[in-house]
Amino acid sequence: GEFGLGGSLSSLLRGADCPDNATLLDVVLPSIKGQPQTYTDVLAVFERYSGNPLVRHQNIFSRRVESRRNQELVIRTIATVGNYDYIFDWVFGQDGKIKVAVGATGICSAKAVSAKDATEAAASGADFFGRFVDEYTVAVNHSHCAIFRLDFDVDGQSNYFAKDMLKPVRFNVDTPRRSG
Repeated sequence: GEFGLGGSLSSLLRGADCPDNATLLDVVLPSIKGQPQTYTDVLAVFERYSGNPLVRHQNIFSRRVESRRNQELVIRTIATVGNYDYIFDWVFGQDGKIKVAVGATGICSAKAVSAKDATEAAASGADFFGRFVDEYTVAVNHSHCAIFRLDFDVDGQSNYFAKDMLKPVRFNVDTPRRSG
């Protein structure tokens, strides 16, 4: 894309960017000249409780409850691109689920404008394509895109992706069941 996120990785701070007990890892990536370059403490690996049970069941006779916490394995990295810091979490669940969460923090991309505020801008008919965040200052409207590809080779390359679609089925009138 526009920016090589690998070269934009930031070192992570325990207790702020990730939990105190996270394992921080270095990575080696090619520099813009193609030479190996080490980035220190740019991957955090940690477990966290999702807040939901993984499995829960109460026996209706004994009233005994069995419940297991749903722990997630998180691999986090943060890339600083210009005035933004993008937080990328790969979240692996015990149920086999893989989620990617992306967050952005940083400083708004702003520009100076000739109007003092939105009221003055509206009166003059000016359109500054953003929101006033201070006098004569607009945080400009813009978008951020992140595209992911997961090359998932578990036990070799003979894997495939299957998607099931449930479709309603109507049964004959001579059956007591009407749909499935």
